[in-house]
Amino acid sequence: MLTRNILELRQRTYVGSASSLYTLDGLTGEVQSKNEITEVGQNFPTALRLADSTVVFIGELAIAGFDSQTGKQRYRHGFAPINPGLHLNGLDALLPRLTNDLATINKVKLDNSASTMASNQSAYYQKMADESYSDYLKYRREGLPGSSYRTNMARHRSRMYSGMARMQAGLDLSYAILEMGAALQQMLLANAAEAEIRKQEYHRKSILEVYQNALKEETVFRPSDKFYAQDDNYNGVSLIDLASGEKQDVMISPKYREYGLWNLIDTEKRIIYHHGVGMDPKQYKLSKSRVAPLVSFKLVETFLIAQPY
Repeated sequence: MLTRNILELRQRTYVGSASSLYTLDGLTGEVQSKNEITEVGQNFPTALRLADSTVVFIGELAIAGFDSQTGKQRYRHGFAPINPGLHLNGLDALLPRLTNDLATINKVKLDNSASTMASNQSAYYQKMADESYSDYLKYRREGLPGSSYRTNMARHRSRMYSGMARMQAGLDLSYAILEMGAALQQMLLANAAEAEIRKQEYHRKSILEVYQNALKEETVFRPSDKFYAQDDNYNGVSLIDLASGEKQDVMISPKYREYGLWNLIDTEKRIIYHHGVGMDPKQYKLSKSRVAPLVSFKLVETFLIAQPY
């Protein structure tokens, strides 16, 4: 079970909330103490663990240990995620909004009444032009005295209606192009929303799966983002001993791009797998030149790094 925010000992029950650890009397349920772990609303408790005599609160961005007898805090570590947008609280809030946005986009019914009306008008005027031209041919064949006026008027009407039919056909084409553009825009918006939903669902799934792999019997690891100065920022991993709180930081790569993915750690072989540029500038390779409007540029190629710790 991923979220184990209740820990029962002999005389006490510990409950983790989104920001605090509560100690309850095991018999009465009375709150004996409250220890606030974080004030950041993004924190998300994933487990409470008893390591020797330490009750450990293991959250997404904070891990803290407390003495199981006195309740005194023994250690606390906070973390800055590699991608600030990829925390469970943010994803849980974002996914419903994206789903609602997609539903709103799909509910929009495109109006093609303008092209339909122009098409109908074009057909009507073309019919009138055909009828007038038939009258013109009829009067011309008959050749009756005084029929020249009717013949000329029929020919004039035929030309007039034919011109109006062409004008309406032009309007029909213009409206159809506009409506096709609106339909294409709606399709692109819907596709973009669907792609974003799939991406965020993948991020959420990857975070949930890595929680299960990150928590071991004696240790837990978290990705870390170390900021020293502007343009001096590094991606790494922090490993925390649950009983003592001792933290080992392993820097893996300068921060280059927002991949938003967690690192994979093989605790048996003690190897960290990471996607980045590595710590050795001699290994940096530039991509082929790329062209954007008014500028040509190159990117640093990234690769999978397997690093012992």
